[in-house]
Amino acid sequence: MKKLGIVFIIILFIVLLLVFIFYNFYIKDSNNNVSNNIDGNNTINTVSLEEKSLEDLSIEYSLDDAISDGCFVVGYNVNYNEEKLESFISNIENKTPDKIRIAFSTPEGDTILVDIILSNDGKILFRQDNRRDNFSSEEDRIISEQTLSVNDYRIVEDILGESKTLYFENRNEDFSSRIFICSCFYNISYNSNFELIFKSRKDLGMKTVIEKGTYLDYNIYTFGGNVFVKINDEELPLEDAIKQNKLNPQDIVDNCTIDVKENKNNVNSDEASDGGTRIYRYSSASPEGYSIIKRHTLDGNRDLYIGVPYMDFNDIKK
Repeated sequence: MKKLGIVFIIILFIVLLLVFIFYNFYIKDSNNNVSNNIDGNNTINTVSLEEKSLEDLSIEYSLDDAISDGCFVVGYNVNYNEEKLESFISNIENKTPDKIRIAFSTPEGDTILVDIILSNDGKILFRQDNRRDNFSSEEDRIISEQTLSVNDYRIVEDILGESKTLYFENRNEDFSSRIFICSCFYNISYNSNFELIFKSRKDLGMKTVIEKGTYLDYNIYTFGGNVFVKINDEELPLEDAIKQNKLNPQDIVDNCTIDVKENKNNVNSDEASDGGTRIYRYSSASPEGYSIIKRHTLDGNRDLYIGVPYMDFNDIKK
């Protein structure tokens, strides 16, 4: 009988030892793994879908999913998580490794996804997922990709009204090198902190105010006069205002767009038939009135002209 008691105690000891070993090597380790995935708010940190490859995403993946995952998403009259795009563009220009996922929809409402990854070796991997585009041909419903060099390419913005189109553009070539990224909503705001003053010259010639290159990606011209900017009671030439970073030329065009949209400042506007060139006539502006032409042609010309009130499209043809 004593022998049975000793055997029972030995078996019980072995069982308890096994339980102890199992707890320490399996249960405790498992709990540690879970706790490592819990943040200070006691929420489990799952891997963001933005970290998943395009191939791993559901074919039902939607813009709402992309918004929740923190992607840059183009919606109707609004962009979501736009700060990520701004940061990414800055990092591309500074050649700092980064990545972004962009989501937008086709006119029919199908989701298109774009991944752009800038790696440490200066290579830009550009991938576009068209698998959800049900209105494209079957052979086009694929994930396509191409590799660019950050030393050769940059991201440029083409703004027309309330639309902004992003492209990759070769730093050493013209618009023909552009690779479409996406079109998104451009939030126009009115800048009332400056006033344009046009003073006519005796000649009606064209004068270059800012030449494309150092300051801007387009030229600014005056026609038949000189342009000054009044900022905080200080009047200075347009060229100086731009070079001293006291005026963003885009604000001039944005103000024109809002003036037309809201019937402000007695502006009259016409559009040419060359892809989007538009003229804005401020005939009643003091002291002499003026006209502004924002060129936007299919061949990539984006120049800005400020001239006499009766300036017309024919005056800027070259």
